[in-house]
Amino acid sequence: MRNTKNIIRITGIIFIFFSCSGDSRKERELFSKIKVGMSQEDVIKILGTPDDTTYSIVDTTEVCLTFFTRNKSGLRPSFPEVCFDSSRKVKLASYGDE
Repeated sequence: MRNTKNIIRITGIIFIFFSCSGDSRKERELFSKIKVGMSQEDVIKILGTPDDTTYSIVDTTEVCLTFFTRNKSGLRPSFPEVCFDSSRKVKLASYGDE
């Protein structure tokens, strides 16, 4: 009985790990194409439709788009994010683990 519980726990941990990881290699490859100064339209052409949009509290003309969050748990400290200045040019791009 005890071994069965341990096997179930280990199987559950492995399932969570693989189900939360997504295809990070492909995501990283796409994300590496994002450069400071690119337009918001160019970023969306490369990464696809963002999963979420947030606006700066200080300057609401600045916006950050979050990508690749679907089918992932909150186990990551943060998700891939691209932030734009008021002219909608990339000012920061972070995959979320840097």
